[in-house]
Amino acid sequence: MPLIIVTGLPCSGKSTTSKILLEYIKKRLLEENNTLKARIVTDDDSLNWDGRDSIFGSIAKEKDLRSSLRSEAARYVNLNQIVILDAPAYIKGFRYELHCMAKEAKTQYCVVELLVNKDLCWLRNQKRMEQRQDARLSDPDAPDPGYQRGTFDALLMRYEKCEENNRWDSPLFRVTEPAEEIDESILEKVFDAITKDQPLVPNKSTTQLMSTTTIYKPVKRS
Repeated sequence: MPLIIVTGLPCSGKSTTSKILLEYIKKRLLEENNTLKARIVTDDDSLNWDGRDSIFGSIAKEKDLRSSLRSEAARYVNLNQIVILDAPAYIKGFRYELHCMAKEAKTQYCVVELLVNKDLCWLRNQKRMEQRQDARLSDPDAPDPGYQRGTFDALLMRYEKCEENNRWDSPLFRVTEPAEEIDESILEKVFDAITKDQPLVPNKSTTQLMSTTTIYKPVKRS
């Protein structure tokens, strides 16, 4: 079933946006007596393996994270559930793989990109880090949910902005206001894209890519 990619800079509000999307989609499905289910697939559980800085500072660990997210998203898409992927899909190659996955599943697909000022993102990150420091008083082993400055800046540099002309970034819906204030017209457009647009159709190149990509690769959690 449909796949929605929520992408943006670190701490741009992806999780908040995903939750708002989920509640709106559930409400619309209920209003239309549609029995489809919807869920969020997030990187939060995976990031707790080792902490954000450790994962995004390691090519191997980051690759494992993407593999885990792709596998989890594919599992629920194939279980006929609407999937909102709340993850740092900042590499266009990863978004392309997800687009191919949706094509192989013959389902709808769209991308929601958060265009939030990088300075605001850093302020949010600092607030998160401070809140986590308070939490560590009761749980000293808990990993930080935020990023150190070096990791944060590296992710800013590596972010590949979505381009609506790219088929793997289309249809593209951009959010420029704070996540808590998303215009309902955008939510409606996203809902229409995943329920009214024609499903993607796989082609030969899609099938070849999916046959050489390990969608269900198990990732060891430690």
